[in-house]
Amino acid sequence: MSAKFDAKAVSGMFKNALNRTLTKIAKEQKKMLRDDIKVKNKHLHAKRLKRVRAKQNDLSIKLTSTTKYITPFMLEKSARPHPSGYYELENKRGGKFYGTRKKGVSVSGWNIGKGCISGSVYYYVQKISNLDEALLSYTEKLQEKAKTIFDLEIKKDWK
Repeated sequence: MSAKFDAKAVSGMFKNALNRTLTKIAKEQKKMLRDDIKVKNKHLHAKRLKRVRAKQNDLSIKLTSTTKYITPFMLEKSARPHPSGYYELENKRGGKFYGTRKKGVSVSGWNIGKGCISGSVYYYVQKISNLDEALLSYTEKLQEKAKTIFDLEIKKDWK
């Protein structure tokens, strides 16, 4: 007697395995950002790092991110610009930023922005990179991990 092939059940198993893989890879992505760039965990939330989960009729998963700047105050204190040459300022609304007397496009990997308040020009530390650009550097590592995790997840469902 031959067993019936249930396409819907197989599709459901693949969907579940893909979504479990996506969850684990998203956690790994956040861990890489925290470990390598020292971004604080509170800045790595669902508005900035989005997951597109697999559906029954669309078996594809994605990790996307916004083009948010990685600013000095998004980082742990040890990863912020060195205090020499920089000073901390506060804007009208109470937000903090680093001012500098250094003119130029980049200092120690940090981009320098230019602003003007009531006629006087000032320079400030703008960003180290964009969040989406930083995440692109992890793509190959994450794809390799996703393949191994997906293989393990599929094996769980086929037992």
